[in-house]
Amino acid sequence: MPISHVVRVAVAVALSASFTGLGHAAPTPGTWESAGALPAAGENRLWDIAAVRSRDVWAVGGQDIKDRHGRALALRFDGTKWTEYAVPGDGNDQVFRVAPVGPADVWGAKNGWQDATGGKVGLVRFDGSKWSEVTIAPVAGGTEAGLFDVVPFAPDNVWVIGNTDHANGKPYVQRFDGTKWTVLPAPAGGFYYTLGGDPKNPVIVGNEGGRAAAQRWDGAAWRPMTLPDLGNAYLAHLVERGGNLLAVGSTETARADVRESTPAPRAGSRPVAVELVGGTWVRRDLPAVAGEIATATPDGNGGAWVSGQRSDGAHEPFFLHFDGTRWTEAALGTGLAGKPANFFGITTVPGTRETLAAGGAGEYLTAPANQLAKLTRK
Repeated sequence: MPISHVVRVAVAVALSASFTGLGHAAPTPGTWESAGALPAAGENRLWDIAAVRSRDVWAVGGQDIKDRHGRALALRFDGTKWTEYAVPGDGNDQVFRVAPVGPADVWGAKNGWQDATGGKVGLVRFDGSKWSEVTIAPVAGGTEAGLFDVVPFAPDNVWVIGNTDHANGKPYVQRFDGTKWTVLPAPAGGFYYTLGGDPKNPVIVGNEGGRAAAQRWDGAAWRPMTLPDLGNAYLAHLVERGGNLLAVGSTETARADVRESTPAPRAGSRPVAVELVGGTWVRRDLPAVAGEIATATPDGNGGAWVSGQRSDGAHEPFFLHFDGTRWTEAALGTGLAGKPANFFGITTVPGTRETLAAGGAGEYLTAPANQLAKLTRK
């Protein structure tokens, strides 16, 4: 049941429908504005946000953060107020991913490296009234395993992907059919962060051997896919858009854990993107922003939004919009411009002109506080 801590916070978010391109003079896609903060204790941040429908939005993260650890935070917006729900755990973890199937079926993933040989990886599920811990099949060699993502295509088709080797990368993949978890073959090495695309034959992306990597499930094994040369880069997020699959990430070596961050994005980082079109990956070059991408989402209009943090200047956030042809950097309002912040989750609210981003204001590990941002499509 909900914790009694309830706070009323107005949510008004949206997304601009105007686009511009690299080297083309055209209208900007709008201005992102600060939308305040949600109730949370101590040092805190939001890691993800997802809209089930216009009056049902989840935001997750951590509170009372100490040295990268903290108590799990899950807040639900009902159109009028935000209500906190208790998340089971040891009181020393954060929720970094939230993935709804529907109002009474929401999956979450918590951070932390733990012994997963008994099937406990930090996976949780909301049943309409409460969050409960979910045990998957035992993870072989998972004495120190991390859960990277949970992707519920349907109640009877839920995939998880994680890693059992923090230093060198050794993926694990499992699938839930509504009744039981099945251990699937996994790539022999590398860091694969997420999956998406075809619910029967999804794609995973990440980094292997120091290069961006993608593989597709053929029903029996993962098959490597050919990518354009992105140099030293990793792919960490997938967006289904207009029948295609957009993969975004950053240059620089792969992080052992995309849930980890440093006081600032790495100085040499630049955003990268490729798109799977008719079975072939093609480059989708982005504006030359110095920084790393934190997340991505469909824009509800056939395009996509990505957000990240600059590695130069004040380490302010950036938001890039893709209309299927061109990328455009959106403007920042006075509540965001020139101020350090990073937005790790972004969602377009179904049936509305609204888009929300959730993250943290300030430098990582330096008096962090959660923050929301918004953009309204005109």
